Amino acid sequence: MLKKNKIYCYVDESGQDTNGELFIVVAAIFQKDREKFETKLRQIENISDKKRKWSKSNQKRNILYIKKIARDKEFIETIFYSVETNKSRNKSYLDITISTIASAIDLSKYQSTKAVILIDGLQKSQVRLVSTRLRRVGLSIEKVRGVKKDENNIFIRLVDSFAGFIRENVQNDQHEDLLKKLTEKRIITNIKQSKNPRT
Repeated sequence: MLKKNKIYCYVDESGQDTNGELFIVVAAIFQKDREKFETKLRQIENISDKKRKWSKSNQKRNILYIKKIARDKEFIETIFYSVETNKSRNKSYLDITISTIASAIDLSKYQSTKAVILIDGLQKSQVRLVSTRLRRVGLSIEKVRGVKKDENNIFIRLVDSFAGFIRENVQNDQHEDLLKKLTEKRIITNIKQSKNPRT
């Protein structure tokens, strides 16, 4: 474990367009070392020529981007995800997002004093609700905010990319070997397959 410090949790989802058949939430967690990761991600984006979200970039660039992250041991235990099918147990999308965030923070290699949560597209009207719900499960939350769709955030592009990557694997069995490699190297963690998931 790294020493206690504030953590930053970046969150995105995929699947609302499937009307409940599939919903994926991805959370990436970094500490004060996030500046180092920002530099790494910019280098990876430059090498892969992927500087847009998953759905707006081509397959070759997308997969090269994921492969570059898979080769970097610095990303071990930074990315967490949950997959729900058929709106399991009638949970709302927000319920699933909140439980994924809580589980990701629980499982993180970082011990945090406070957490800053940044969620792609979160509406202002939902900020207080998310913050309150996370505090109720015992998490220390400094701030929750939504990231606007047009905001240029390299960490949101990271979680968006993994949400798209995992969705393609679930729906079409694409990239199965690469997903296995990422899991074995502990770059990504499937929350439902981990110990004591909240989801």
